[in-house]
Order: sequence, then structure tokens, then C-alpha cells
Amino acid sequence: MASGMSVNESLQLPCFSLGQEALTNISVIKAHLEKVKVLSKNAVDTTKVTKRLEDISCSDPPNVNISGPGDDVYAQKGFMLTVLKRFSDCMAELQAKDSIC
Repeated sequence: MASGMSVNESLQLPCFSLGQEALTNISVIKAHLEKVKVLSKNAVDTTKVTKRLEDISCSDPPNVNISGPGDDVYAQKGFMLTVLKRFSDCMAELQAKDSIC
């Protein structure tokens, strides 16, 4: 983890799921990753990941708007760290499930 930075425990990101909520969850994850890309001024390229999220969507996902942390650079970095950590945790959880099945 970045020196002095910690994950924002109040920011929750859905994980992947099956069923009706899958499309919404993918939209929320995608919106958060796009916000990370914008806040990082494209230093964090999420294009390939968001493209894969679109690929696994069965239909057009709903547009989801999220509010970012504003102009505070420290808050922006905390937001980016949290989103990427939550997404990483989600992927690790999926990998663990796959290794059990």
C-alpha cells in the first residue's frame, strides 16, 4: 500500500455476481474504474478492464454516475487506491472460488 495512504473503508464496491444484479454491479465497477482513470489523468489506464467488463455484459449496462472526492489530491489518491484495492480483492475472491470448483 502507498506510504501513508489507507483504504477508505466507507467506499464499497460490489463484486461480480450472477442474476439480475450482475448488470448493475458491472456498471458500478466500470464507473468507479473510469473515475480512477479520470482522476489519475490517464496515468492509470483502465481501458482494457472496462472493455472486458463490457464484453461479459449480456446487454447494455445502465449508465451509472458516481461522485468523486472533489479537488483534494489526497482524497483523490485515497479514492483511487480504494477502488483498485477493492477490485483486486474481488478478482482474488473469484480466483479462489474457481480453484475450489
